[in-house]
Amino acid sequence: MMIELVAIVLIMIISSLPGLVPQVASTPPDDYMVKPNCTDFRCGNLIIPYPFGMEKGCYSSNWFSIYCNRSSDPHKPFLNHTSSLNVQLLHISLDYQTVTVNSPISSLCNNYGSADGKKNETKVSNSNSIDLNGTPFWFCDQYNIFMVLGSASALLLNQSQGVMAGCGSLCPIAFVYDQACSGVNCCQSIINSYTSYALNNYSVNFTTAVNGKGCVAHAFLVDRERFRNNFSSKYVIETGYAPLSLSWSMFKKHDEYANRCVDDESSPYYSQSCGCPFGTEGNPFLQNGCRGGVIPLIRSLGIYHHVSSSDKPEEKIEDASGTQIDNPNYRLWIVNDGLLTSWLLGTMKEEIISMAYEEDYTASQI
Repeated sequence: MMIELVAIVLIMIISSLPGLVPQVASTPPDDYMVKPNCTDFRCGNLIIPYPFGMEKGCYSSNWFSIYCNRSSDPHKPFLNHTSSLNVQLLHISLDYQTVTVNSPISSLCNNYGSADGKKNETKVSNSNSIDLNGTPFWFCDQYNIFMVLGSASALLLNQSQGVMAGCGSLCPIAFVYDQACSGVNCCQSIINSYTSYALNNYSVNFTTAVNGKGCVAHAFLVDRERFRNNFSSKYVIETGYAPLSLSWSMFKKHDEYANRCVDDESSPYYSQSCGCPFGTEGNPFLQNGCRGGVIPLIRSLGIYHHVSSSDKPEEKIEDASGTQIDNPNYRLWIVNDGLLTSWLLGTMKEEIISMAYEEDYTASQI
């Protein structure tokens, strides 16, 4: 047990030294995030990992094909440009199986005004989203929120006209362009996960009593964190687009390398639980995409049983007289396992820890 303690302290020290154990918390090299012999996998600042790809034979199916518009500066990637989607791609996550795209927003525009002789009246308008029906993508309720800008109330409706979200904003003064969203000029609402499950299209229902020519309100689904950190209300209104998070899965018939996903027999897709085995990192959708990691180091130091087995020493043992006493090996095991658990948590992303870790977990449970 004392040898184990020395080994765990050693692994924590050497893993903190740059270059000695680069596979523990390093970012996987670009070349094994893509299929072999695929050399064109960068568009602007974005790396295009498999199952997505830009060259024929480098993506899982046409739905995952990416077109890089190199006439723009910087270059801009577009998702499935040959279909009705053709939306600009902003980010790809293999860990969460999501993409962030620039999606068109819904706007309430009219030509009413006092010059037209119209009286103030309540107006209702509907607007539809991009249609993901029949694709391996769907709107992600976990990362998106519903926002309304301007002076209107709006409802977010699913394909069955069920209400998923709704809010209303007031605009008593000149429209202010900022990121604050407190009910004046802007409101936001979380999305009902029950009514938005596997959502592939939606509509926005506007209601307003404000007259005036032009667009008096705008509504859209938007990636909460990306909007907060990188975009503004003014940008969204001027461009007519907002960053939107989509979940995705792979068609079974196209994923010859997706052997690390839990297969859902009732679905044409693999389920969401795709990932590299514990202790490795990389691309779980490629045959040789998961490499390196912490397991080889743990095994070489003789402490692999802490992660491979849940067995631990008994807390109490009997002495020669048959009296129950504390087991010193148990106490040392607790110390060793706690140190190893702390080190393992240090190699993980904060988002993964929050979803998968409980306070009393041992190294083997992680």
